[in-house]
Amino acid sequence: MPSLIDWNWYELMLVQALSGVISPNFRMVTLNFAGDCWIVEAWLLEESQQDSEEFYDAIDEFSIYIEDVKQELSACAYQKIVGQLVVGGRPLRPKFAEDTRVVFRRREA
Repeated sequence: MPSLIDWNWYELMLVQALSGVISPNFRMVTLNFAGDCWIVEAWLLEESQQDSEEFYDAIDEFSIYIEDVKQELSACAYQKIVGQLVVGGRPLRPKFAEDTRVVFRRREA
C-alpha cells in the first residue's frame, strides 16, 4: 500500500502532467492504486480525438515525471501507470474504492 508521501508525489506529478490538457470536455480525473499499477481515469462528456490524444500524452508525461522522482517513492508504489477514458454524460456519482483520489472534477449542476 502506498504511503501518504507516495500519494502526494503521484498526485502532484499527475496535476503537473495535466496542466494545459484539461478542456471543457473533461468532467473528472481520478487516480487509483490497483496493487500492480496506477490507473488514471478521465471522464469526458463527449468523444473527442483531440482530448483523447492529449490525455494519453499526459499519461506518458506523468510516467516520465514519476521516473524523475522514483528515489522518493516506496518500492510498492513504483508501478506502471495506465490511462483509461470514460465517455458519456451520465451523472458523476461513482463510488470510489479506498485507493482512489479525485484529482480534478468540474462543477456541474
